Amino acid sequence: MIRSPLINIGIDPGGTSGCICIINDASDFSRYEFHEFKKITDRDIANIAKTYSSYSKLLGVRCCLEKVHAMPKQGVSSIFSFGQNFGKCQLFTEILKAETHIWTPKKWQKAVGLVSIKGEEKTQHKKRLRQIAERLYPNVKIRNNNQVDALLLAHVSKNII
Repeated sequence: MIRSPLINIGIDPGGTSGCICIINDASDFSRYEFHEFKKITDRDIANIAKTYSSYSKLLGVRCCLEKVHAMPKQGVSSIFSFGQNFGKCQLFTEILKAETHIWTPKKWQKAVGLVSIKGEEKTQHKKRLRQIAERLYPNVKIRNNNQVDALLLAHVSKNII
C-alpha cells in the first residue's frame, strides 16, 4: 500500500467563499489550518505555498482542488471573481510542487459518502456535507460552510490511493 503524504490540502476556489484547508500529519498529532480567501491576501496565499513547498520533498504534499465552472444566473463580476480564484489556486499548487488532483464536486462528494437527493435544496445539501465533516473530524472546530468543503477535499486528498 502506498503511504499517504503527511501534508494534505483541500482547496475550494469558490468566488467569495473559497477556502484552503491543510491537514498536517507531520507531528504526533494532526494539525488543521483553514485559510479563507475573504480573510487573506494574494501575498498570504503565496507565503502559505512557499512555506509548505519546503515540505514537498521531505514529507510529501498532495492537493485536491475542486473543479469549478460558471453556473446559470451568476452575475458577470462573480463569474470573473470565481475564475480568478481558480487561477490563484492552480498557481498555489504549482508553487507547492504538490501532487494535485482536480475533482468535480459530484466526484469528491461521492468519495466522502454523500448520496445525491434529487431536488434537494442547497441549504439542506450543505447541512449534510457539514454533518459528514463533523463525523469524520469530531475534534476540528468548523466555523462555517466555507471550511466544510475545503476540509472534505483535504480528506479526499488524504485518502487517494
